[in-house]
Amino acid sequence: MVYAALAALGVVLAAVYLLWMYQRVFYGEIRNDKNRNLPDCSALEKLILATVVIVILAMGIYPQPFLRRMDRSVAAVMQRIDSNGMTMSRKSTHGGHSRESGNPAQMLTEMAPRLRGGNGTSNFPVGTPAGVAR
Repeated sequence: MVYAALAALGVVLAAVYLLWMYQRVFYGEIRNDKNRNLPDCSALEKLILATVVIVILAMGIYPQPFLRRMDRSVAAVMQRIDSNGMTMSRKSTHGGHSRESGNPAQMLTEMAPRLRGGNGTSNFPVGTPAGVAR
């Protein structure tokens, strides 16, 4: 509970700082006279910015083409996890009710030695995505 409160406080303070910084950068007074004559974005800069914005919006609206590139490697890791008898969640009983519990990062940390084969080295060839044949 304390960590959640600290995380929420961090988010609020970050938002306050970013808004304060944005106000000073974009709406603050010009302190250096050389900056008074700076031109706005050129047509090429606007074109590049528009392209980046369109790609960002496309990734947010329809992310599948971008996420699909990970399918094979994620499936190989999930198959390896399943074949070693490991799962990403642990069942626990709390107050008579079964529920999912556990921190995913902690579970991955606990599974790492079994995924590596126990000797600290990876079972995967260098430069090859996990479980993908060359």
